[in-house]
Amino acid sequence: MAPTEGALDFDQAVAAQSDAPLPARAAMDDVAALFHTGGTTGSPKLAQHQHRNQLYAAAGAACMYGASERDGIVNGFPLFDVAGSFVYGLSMCLVG
Repeated sequence: MAPTEGALDFDQAVAAQSDAPLPARAAMDDVAALFHTGGTTGSPKLAQHQHRNQLYAAAGAACMYGASERDGIVNGFPLFDVAGSFVYGLSMCLVG
């Protein structure tokens, strides 16, 4: 199969990367994740979520549900969904 014109070769791109460790510091207002919107009010787009946003949403959910380190949950939401990833997933990491 011929490569698509203009496409990067994955192995070459990886080999071109530095071996130096990435910086470990992140600020609360740095982008932590990108979520695809459903496009219900227009074209689909990427929504930026900051570390602060994710932590407050997760802490709020843990507080609202009264979660503790002894709890477990069944998460019925997909992990690419905001609710599935940090409202239900990250909230349990914060308390346990």
